[in-house]
Amino acid sequence: MSKIYRMFQHQVAERGSEIAIVSQTEGLRLSFDQVLARTLSWQQILSNTQPGSVALATGNCSAFLEIFLALCSLGRSQVTLDGAGSREEKLRLSRNLGCSLLIDRSNEDAPPVPPLEGAPDSTVRFTIVDDRQPIEPPPGTVLIKTTSGSTGHPTGVCLSEDALVAGVEQIGEAMQLTSADRVLIAIPMSHSYGFDNGVLSLAILGTPLILESPTYLRRLLQTLVEEGATFLPTVPPLVHFLSESEWPTHHTLRRVICAGGRLDRQVAQRFRETTGLPIHQFYGSTETGGITFEADPTDPDAEGSVGHPLPRVDIQLGPNGEVEVRSAANHGGRLGEARELIGQAVRVGDLAEWTPGGRLRITGRAVDFVNVSGRRVSIPAVEDSLRAIEGVIEAAVLGTDDPVRGERLVAFVVGDLDRIDGTALPTGLGPRDIRRLDALPYTERGKLDRNSLRRIATEGS
Repeated sequence: MSKIYRMFQHQVAERGSEIAIVSQTEGLRLSFDQVLARTLSWQQILSNTQPGSVALATGNCSAFLEIFLALCSLGRSQVTLDGAGSREEKLRLSRNLGCSLLIDRSNEDAPPVPPLEGAPDSTVRFTIVDDRQPIEPPPGTVLIKTTSGSTGHPTGVCLSEDALVAGVEQIGEAMQLTSADRVLIAIPMSHSYGFDNGVLSLAILGTPLILESPTYLRRLLQTLVEEGATFLPTVPPLVHFLSESEWPTHHTLRRVICAGGRLDRQVAQRFRETTGLPIHQFYGSTETGGITFEADPTDPDAEGSVGHPLPRVDIQLGPNGEVEVRSAANHGGRLGEARELIGQAVRVGDLAEWTPGGRLRITGRAVDFVNVSGRRVSIPAVEDSLRAIEGVIEAAVLGTDDPVRGERLVAFVVGDLDRIDGTALPTGLGPRDIRRLDALPYTERGKLDRNSLRRIATEGS
């Protein structure tokens, strides 16, 4: 029997009548017993579908967790896809990732969905993926997480049940996350960060979930108070918006986590001034799960770092400072690649250094360099120079092809362009093309959407 499903059954036996999921958008309050009953209904439906990997793209709803558990019980591997986006895009990704079935939900713009007999959620639809190219994941794969797709070509990262269990147990121990907590999930559960802190924390640690949309901040804060949330996983854009919101006087929130990208120090400070709560940095990757966590953001040594390594996570820095991770939570290979990676170190592509207190400080990306007229330029260094200028709120820099210089820098700035002084930028390396935006684009996962910026740069050149 599935290890994760067996662990969930243990939670049901221990806490059957207690609330497991509160979904504001669905108007649901489900106990552990009820989640199990709904899972068994999905299990019956899925047992009659054709074999092969399943693409799960329902978005944040109770069915996402229930169908995941049902597929685990049936020994079916599954791919998690973002619920946002067009159905055509989901089908394209499902086909590219070799899935036989796409499971998503209808929306207001879509035609009514024929009800599935016995389905707990009538909005969920099953679509057979035609003309798929069968792709066999490595043996033992139960979950295939998609990367953020910053290159425009998302790939599948294959994980075993042992890796998933190890990962969430490391997170729970480091964050002191237990079944007594209530996690408010406003980030996508299809993303590695949201999946581990949401789906797996409930199934394995027994931590109840409160599902809410990040779109309506006033409602999110109201739900936070009414449901007694104690944990709030966030991403940098959400921290920014929450720091500018009117916070409730009384709440039970004890820990706010931020991951998924660089959090500006000023935004973190403003959030603390607004809420009285510090931000706990969490650093990880799709390939390794959690890597580090900052338990004490008030420690001076924590400034600019992402915290200490999680329990049983070994971090080594290569000759150039590139982060290498050994952990029981590491992935077992990429979909379509016949490589055995169990026990090997995973390079996550970040450059880092150690603080005197043993914390990890990220200094850049191993690939975040461009060659401008024969000179190697660090994109993060240019971005930091722009952010340091008075009046600049956010900044992002891209390297694009240039017929004369090889590559050129294009900068996107949120703030007052009139205050940008070229002398404040690295000598001779400052971007000649600086464009003002009202806001930088971010993906549903809270990552800077560099593909959108690249399109803007191409359209304007």
